[in-house]
Amino acid sequence: MTQARLLSIAHLTALDATPLELIAAAADGGLDAVGLRIIAPRPSDVVAPVAGNPPVIRELKAELAARSVRLLDIEAVIVSPTLDPATLAPAFEAAAELGARYVLANMYVPDRAQAAEGFARLCRQAARFDLDVMLEFLPISELKTVGAAVETLRAAGAPNGRLLVDALHLSRSGGSPADLAGIPAELIPYAHICDAPAAIPAPEDLIPEIRTGRLLPGEGELPLTDLIRALPAGIPLAIEAPCRATAGLSVAERVARAGAAARKLLASL
Repeated sequence: MTQARLLSIAHLTALDATPLELIAAAADGGLDAVGLRIIAPRPSDVVAPVAGNPPVIRELKAELAARSVRLLDIEAVIVSPTLDPATLAPAFEAAAELGARYVLANMYVPDRAQAAEGFARLCRQAARFDLDVMLEFLPISELKTVGAAVETLRAAGAPNGRLLVDALHLSRSGGSPADLAGIPAELIPYAHICDAPAAIPAPEDLIPEIRTGRLLPGEGELPLTDLIRALPAGIPLAIEAPCRATAGLSVAERVARAGAAARKLLASL
């Protein structure tokens, strides 16, 4: 039976797209929302000039309204020992103005106690803009498993701290959908889906797979049906599936294929 739920396209699926292109592609592809990368994860990364840019914010706000597309989240904050959450205020202000509810964060603080403290500071800054912070575990970070992420959230004790489950990262961390049992539903407001082969790559191949080597939902061997059933019922799903095989296609075609794949998967449940 088909489940009606909000479907979003994560920016990494078509990272070369401008925000306007991604919004248009989402609308044309029958998707409800987008995620935008407006915070540079690494100093060398180039992101769309949205934060602190009122004319661009106004343009995007008008386009979201005109296209009936919402902004689900922004990304990506790297929580490091040197992070000053105050520097993120322009991006958080832009996110709030554009109607986003969530900001994605990855953890690169090795010490568990310091990681929780750093995440709590980030959450306090985000709370000023009514944003929840999605803590994402992934095996190439210092927060490698769903269990470690839940422990960090509990230690941080931030009312707006949330857990982001990504189908690929759950698999590559050695986890399974069964690991989500017992996690309070309110901690998981949405999730990332994609597909991949069942075999876990060598450690040196994890980053290329994450950034360019995923498959569309239903085109690989991940237990996506079990994952969706293990997640809180009806939560939004964001498709994060950058694929080498389709990298040469237009933004519109990549997003349309991603949306169609997700709908086909949901229809099989």
